[in-house]
Amino acid sequence: MRRICILGVAINALELEQLAELDGRDMEIWAVNEAFKGLPDGRIPDRIFQLHVRNWREADRSFLYSNGKRLPPSMNRNCFGRNKAHVEYLRTCGVPVYTQKAWEDIPTATVYPFETVQEAVGIPLPPDFKKRLWATSSFGYIGALLLTEHLKGQRVDEVLVLGCELPMGTQRERLWEWPNFAYYLGMMRGMGIHVILPVSGTSLLSAPHYALGGHPKPLEADHWLYPGNLGIIEDTLDGTWRLGTARLE
Repeated sequence: MRRICILGVAINALELEQLAELDGRDMEIWAVNEAFKGLPDGRIPDRIFQLHVRNWREADRSFLYSNGKRLPPSMNRNCFGRNKAHVEYLRTCGVPVYTQKAWEDIPTATVYPFETVQEAVGIPLPPDFKKRLWATSSFGYIGALLLTEHLKGQRVDEVLVLGCELPMGTQRERLWEWPNFAYYLGMMRGMGIHVILPVSGTSLLSAPHYALGGHPKPLEADHWLYPGNLGIIEDTLDGTWRLGTARLE
């Protein structure tokens, strides 16, 4: 039986206990970015996914510098937007580190197989309907690679998802990253892979049931008439309906 834990940075104490109960030599841990910091001492992930460019968040850093702010001395301007300790861990971890390209200072850097994954799970899109790899986050890339291996004979039986709370994150995480990861989780279920979620609860499946879980009132933030929300509104000049921003008098 092949079991894989997809590990995010939001892992908590209860999830660590769940991982400890399920962990073993037959449990692979695929960690995003710096999620390995949440693991117990001595436990190294089987794979690390660091798919950012080396000047990641350079615009953020430039903004801080231009406004008189100073980053800590440990912050390297050529270090995936993180500090030197991060690259040092990647350099010495001894496990595959999936990256966009091979880095000389990371001996185990493994170029992500973009073309292979695209051919396996890509989505045919117009106008030419050629397959495109849809991945809006590291979790999306992980899900796509996991499914590719499964389809190519490296069967996966169980997937444990810990430390992933995209629906509670930034606007980008909520609107782009979570639907993409949900898409791949759905594919896993469709292929017979058992998906295990945190016993402590998770935002991944926390939304109320449509039509059964109540409906937001006009002044509640989830309602389409909430001031500022984009939706279909009536044009008061000619009585037609169009896409616009709701305004309640």
